[in-house]
Amino acid sequence: MRLKRTVMFEATSSSVFKNDPDEFVVKVREFNILDLEGREQDDLQVVEMRVFMDGKPVQARAQQLNVGLAFGEGAREAEPS
Repeated sequence: MRLKRTVMFEATSSSVFKNDPDEFVVKVREFNILDLEGREQDDLQVVEMRVFMDGKPVQARAQQLNVGLAFGEGAREAEPS
């Protein structure tokens, strides 16, 4: 007999953009659903994973970084020689 289980949980992921001079940590709330299957209780494996998240915090930070770059923020002027 094949066992099937579904696990649902909330989590928070953290990301930092490579080009972010402030190394600001963007936190995103997630809702995860794992579908598990196996022959025995201790043999369950993930067969499908679904993640639902709000991408607005990531989009907002990306926009801040792009606007800053467009207006020269974060860029350093060369020292006079």
